[in-house]
Amino acid sequence: MKFSVILIGAMIILLAAFQAKPGFKVDPNALYQSVNEMYFNSELPKNVPVYAAESFDADGKKVIAITHHPIGTHQYEMELSPSLNPTLNYELFSIYHEACHISVMEEAENSNEPMPEPHGNRWQHCMLNLAKNGAFAEIW
Repeated sequence: MKFSVILIGAMIILLAAFQAKPGFKVDPNALYQSVNEMYFNSELPKNVPVYAAESFDADGKKVIAITHHPIGTHQYEMELSPSLNPTLNYELFSIYHEACHISVMEEAENSNEPMPEPHGNRWQHCMLNLAKNGAFAEIW
């Protein structure tokens, strides 16, 4: 089962590589859809646009990736920095990272709970589940 999931994932990534956006090795929108299907059972929102952007945090430092979400909307936009995601592994890890943020935010909204800490226990649990399910096998 694990081999077939990895094989399907590799095929999706390979196909997405032919549609890569400028600045990326693989189309980040296709990566997000693949991650959603393979590791989140397509339970995350499907229409999450992923843009190339050089965004900055409150301290003026460039961020690798960020997800914008107006609370109560179930709508998300993800931004990935092409310069800080120079390889497919970086790009993929950033998608995993941001997908866990979306998962945690969706869980909170669906439960009418306040937004949890961005990198708190729920987010860490999500990342650990990805690791247990082999998401990072090709990354580390």
